[in-house]
Amino acid sequence: MTQRVVCAVDNSPAADHVVAHAAEIADRLGLDLTLLHVAQDGPHASGNRAAVERGRRGAWEAAQELFYRLRVDNGLGREAPGEVLFGSPVDQLERISKEPDVALIVVGSRGHGALRAAMTGSVSHSLTSRASCPVTVVPPTASERIVGTSTVA
Repeated sequence: MTQRVVCAVDNSPAADHVVAHAAEIADRLGLDLTLLHVAQDGPHASGNRAAVERGRRGAWEAAQELFYRLRVDNGLGREAPGEVLFGSPVDQLERISKEPDVALIVVGSRGHGALRAAMTGSVSHSLTSRASCPVTVVPPTASERIVGTSTVA
């Protein structure tokens, strides 16, 4: 079983920056790279399965466009498959971290600071305490140049 780096992405301006770091880490470690987007469900009228399915289809299509753009922008070609999950980003990333082929998860940080993260919640902060594999958090101020697996500022 090939080990992989899972890079969680969203539609934020930092996504390209995070993917660039994840791609370089995966390359240096000789691991595969998977792009992952977690879309939250709802809100939908209770029991309206058709609305849920339409929402999920729209989110899946938007994620495919995001994956395509990130692959093109980062010169990845088709080498980085994309996966779309639904639900809480932290819960889904925690679940993914337990998969035996996942060696590392790479996520971005919006750089809002500890106080705001404590007040509003932070996927990166929560994930670092809940994940079953190592997690690399790429802050928005991280340098583009990576040496080994450490970022050089």
